[in-house]
Amino acid sequence: PSQFDVASKYYDEKATVDNPRWVAVDVGFVSAFPGVLSLHELKTKPEFADMLVVKKGMRLSVQPVSFAHFKNIVSLYD
Repeated sequence: PSQFDVASKYYDEKATVDNPRWVAVDVGFVSAFPGVLSLHELKTKPEFADMLVVKKGMRLSVQPVSFAHFKNIVSLYD
């Protein structure tokens, strides 16, 4: 929203409501897991075999997670 605010240091005169120059996503805390899901544990479960984080050489601090993988992770703690 600050791209449209003339008083903001992030104001962008080329941005319009119909054609914004950048977008922001609002996120918020929902709940905490009771423990840490380790990389070793992910590697032992076949449903996570195609997750990028378990592949060799893929140790970035942020990795995409498909919705299916996310549901599987959440189900481990249900």
